[in-house]
Amino acid sequence: MGVEFDHVVRNGLVYDGTGGPAFQADVAVRQGRIAAMGDFSGRGVEESDARGCIVTPVLLIFTLT
Repeated sequence: MGVEFDHVVRNGLVYDGTGGPAFQADVAVRQGRIAAMGDFSGRGVEESDARGCIVTPVLLIFTLT
């Protein structure tokens, strides 16, 4: 599969802001927006390994743009 996303953050402990428990997932960004979250096979132009790190998708967008 080719490149689908601008950036993919892999293996992070995701707090999605809903108040639910954190979960391990990948988060993909395309054109400044979250395009996918969970377990997917798409690749990014840039990829980061967030193993052992907390990922908050809303703050992620501001950090990457």
